[in-house]
Amino acid sequence: MVYNILAQQISDNINMDSFQSVYKAELINSNHFELFYEVDAYRYVSVFKYGVICFLNFDNEQVNEFI
Repeated sequence: MVYNILAQQISDNINMDSFQSVYKAELINSNHFELFYEVDAYRYVSVFKYGVICFLNFDNEQVNEFI
């Protein structure tokens, strides 16, 4: 299976507690620097405290909607 991976820096910092309180996908793993979510089958997103978001198997429209 081929995976489409895209990483984008959207800010200098992301407030992890605030993000976690509003984003309702299934949280798979978390620590002080990263939140890793399963959005649905074969789609995942990682949110990093330093402002980077990594998308796995998102198309451009889905990335834009997320941001």
